[in-house]
Amino acid sequence: MKNFYSQNIRAVNQELLELEKKINRNSMMRLALILLGAYVLFQIFQQNSVWLLLGAVFLLVVGFAFLVLRQSRLEKIRAYKRALLKVNENEVLVLESRQNMYADGAEYEDPKHAYVSDLDIFGPQSLFALINRCATKEGEGLLASWLLRPSKKEDIVARQCATKELAGKKEWIQQLQAKLLFNLGQKVNIKSFLTRYMRDDSLRFGSSFMRFYCEGCALHLPAGCRNFPLDVAVVEFSACSGRGSSVVDHGFGR
Repeated sequence: MKNFYSQNIRAVNQELLELEKKINRNSMMRLALILLGAYVLFQIFQQNSVWLLLGAVFLLVVGFAFLVLRQSRLEKIRAYKRALLKVNENEVLVLESRQNMYADGAEYEDPKHAYVSDLDIFGPQSLFALINRCATKEGEGLLASWLLRPSKKEDIVARQCATKELAGKKEWIQQLQAKLLFNLGQKVNIKSFLTRYMRDDSLRFGSSFMRFYCEGCALHLPAGCRNFPLDVAVVEFSACSGRGSSVVDHGFGR
C-alpha cells in the first residue's frame, strides 16, 4: 500500500506542476488580451465606426469571460489535486508513524466504560485515531458508536460485504476523501443544516430539487456505501496493509 500512495504522490505532484504552468499561462493571456484589446479599441475608435467598435467590444468580453472561466476551472482542479496529495501524504504518515490528520476521538473517551480505556479505543495512538477517515462530525459519531457497543451479527456481515466491495475501489475512495477534505475540522452539523434547508418554505424550489438530487446520487453510489446509515463507509485495508480499517465519509448513503 505504501507504494500505491507513494506513486500517487509523485503523479499528483507532477500534475500540480503542469496545472501551475497552465494557470500562469492563462493569467498572462488575460493580461495580453487586455493590452491588445485596449490597442485595438483605440485604433477602431479613430475610425469612428460604431458597429466595428461594438463587434470588437463583444469579442473582447467573450474572450475575457472564457479566460476567466478557464482560470476558475483550473484553480478548482488545483484545489482538488492538493487535497488528493494531502490524502496520500497522510496515508504514508499513518503507515510510517501512526500519525493521522483526522480526529483521534478523544472526546468520546469514557473512563466508566467497560473496555474503552483498557483497549485504547480513543485518544492519541488509539484504534480510533488509526482507522478514522471521517470528515464530518456525524461520521465520527457513528464510527465511535460502533466501537462503544457490540454490533448485531447481521450488521457485522453487512459491513464486511461493504468492506469487500470497497476494498477494490481505492481510487474512488481517495477521490471521495479529497472532495470531503474541505470539511475536516468543521463543527457544522451537515445533517441539521440540510434538514433546515429542506424545510425552509422560502427555498421551496431548491428544496424539491435537492430531494430529487440526493435520491439520484444515492443510486450512483457503490452498493456497499448504501448499506451504511447517513455518511460513513468503512473500507478494510488490513489484508493488504496490515493497519486495520480506513474510514471515509459520503453524503448520501442509506
